[in-house]
Amino acid sequence: MASVTLEEPLQSEIGPKKELPKVIQEEFTKISEPEEEIRVAVPSDMNMEGVFEDWWLLATEKRILVFNSDHKEKAELVKEIP
Repeated sequence: MASVTLEEPLQSEIGPKKELPKVIQEEFTKISEPEEEIRVAVPSDMNMEGVFEDWWLLATEKRILVFNSDHKEKAELVKEIP
């Protein structure tokens, strides 16, 4: 088993990162801070009330964001956790 030494750079990707739909990427770009990168991007087919909808959970180094896209022309930020 290989071990990581201090000389080796750490992987920049922390967790699962799926390709985002265009509407989610556009909305994230509008609200993101300079240099803020998506580290985790996970789709869900259920909202917080248990209703089937297309939602996305994004995590950056600064916050967690939940978007509702549900095949709309524009994504909606429904929850932000610092």
